[in-house]
Amino acid sequence: MRRLRLFRKRLFVDELGWDLKLVGEEERDEFDTDDALHCALFEGHKVVGGFRLTPTDRPYLSRDIFPHLATVRPFPVRADMAEISRLGVVGEGTERFRRALAVYGLMMEVARAQGFVSLVAVADLTYERFLRRIGIATHRYGPPGCVGTDRFGRTLHAVAGEIPLGEQPAQTLARLRASLQDVEIHDVASVFGPQRLSA
Repeated sequence: MRRLRLFRKRLFVDELGWDLKLVGEEERDEFDTDDALHCALFEGHKVVGGFRLTPTDRPYLSRDIFPHLATVRPFPVRADMAEISRLGVVGEGTERFRRALAVYGLMMEVARAQGFVSLVAVADLTYERFLRRIGIATHRYGPPGCVGTDRFGRTLHAVAGEIPLGEQPAQTLARLRASLQDVEIHDVASVFGPQRLSA
């Protein structure tokens, strides 16, 4: 978890300029709780991607921090839907694209394994375009809106919506699964037992 939080600080604060809470050199917030499941993509010992998954019947970032983005459809409060937050990868060009496919593939696999039917998120418009580019079907909860400014004074815009797992094209799912063919998955719960681990 420490390496994942260091990665989040490096990507979201240092690279993207988001104004987020830091604890020392780690990025963490009030949603890093025992209810959250964290996934990290490693290459060797280096974290190169990751995300956080939180059931929407618990407090979660999108609904609690950005309620103004859900103007057409409300944010859900359901045990079978989860929020994806702090999703990102590092790298350049084709390397970053390959890692992004792997992270989205992991996101789909983890969500299905946990029994979720849909994934909720607030994403900047670049990520929304990327999802469309790789063939992931989404539904908006409202039009894009302002979510603040970054550390450089630039206005940040984002859109809220969901990824319904049952509506994903077979070709897209096959492509995402193929991106995981060289990924070795380690489930911490299988090592320490079914008890939830503290974030």
